[in-house]
This record gives sequence, structure tokens and C-alpha cells, in this order.
Amino acid sequence: MSLSSGILFPRRQFRPGTRPGATGLTATAFAAVLAALLASPCFGETHTTITVRVLRAKDGKPAKDVIIYLQYPNESGERTYHPAVASARTNADGIAMLNLPEPVPERISLSYATGNVFYACSPVEALPTADILKNGMVIPSHCPGSKVRYSDTPKPGELVVFGRLAKWWERIVE
Repeated sequence: MSLSSGILFPRRQFRPGTRPGATGLTATAFAAVLAALLASPCFGETHTTITVRVLRAKDGKPAKDVIIYLQYPNESGERTYHPAVASARTNADGIAMLNLPEPVPERISLSYATGNVFYACSPVEALPTADILKNGMVIPSHCPGSKVRYSDTPKPGELVVFGRLAKWWERIVE
């Protein structure tokens, strides 16, 4: 008796016109997943996004690999903030894209990750969101010795801020 005779390994019977392994479940599963995605409230949902351009205050060059956190003030107007609702790392051009929460807050604030050894030279607290979205905004540098000015006009939804790398002694302290 051979192993292939069907006693130890029974042969499966297939309907005419079907091939082995084709169960029809693949197409059904694909259709079910596609229907679930299309019915999902997140599918096709658009977010209000702002572009943050971070430049070095010393020379105006893009600050890359800076982690930015987006926060917004509590409704009470106090100087307390909601936890960060979005974060992003700047690319080689110093640009990070941040999605705003829904509903869009009246004001936003930015902070930098402490491990970056990067400090803000532009005040980035309680910025008016509507102005940023409508016209864009440049927050000038207030770092001592900074003479850099941003000469381009910001695009709607773009926020341009300045910062500086930490000095060697600041890195030791932190």
C-alpha cells in the first residue's frame, strides 16, 4: 500500500471548475475588510494641519531632527496646558507637520523635547490658531546676538520659529 493511495493521506474531492486551494474566502474577506474601511469614520477624514518651520537663530539654516510637541491652553485660560496632542520631528528642511485636534483650539503652544538640546528663541505660547491657518505666522527670534530675519512670506498654515542649539556647558548641566 502506498502513501499516496488515500488511506494515510485522503484525497480531497473538488467540484468541477475549481482549483485546489481556491476556497472563495479570499475574495469574501477582502470585500468585508474594504466595506469596514469605507464605513469607518476615520476613512477619508481630513485633519487641519499646520506646518512648523524651525530655523537656527544664529544663521537662519533649517534645524533638523528637532522634536516638536503641540499643546493648547485649558479652557479656563490659565497657564496650564493639555498634554501634548501631537508631535513631529523636523526633516532636513527644518519642517514638521502637526495635526490639530478637533475641534481646532483657539490658541496653540509648542515645546521642544528636552533631549534635543535645542532651545526656543521665539515665544511659542498661546499663538492664535486662526491667524496661523489664515495667513501663516513668523515669530521673530529673541535670542541674544541673533540678527536673522525670515524674508519669505509664510504660507497659510505655516508657522516659522527660531531656536538655538545648546552650548556645551548647557548640555553638561542637562
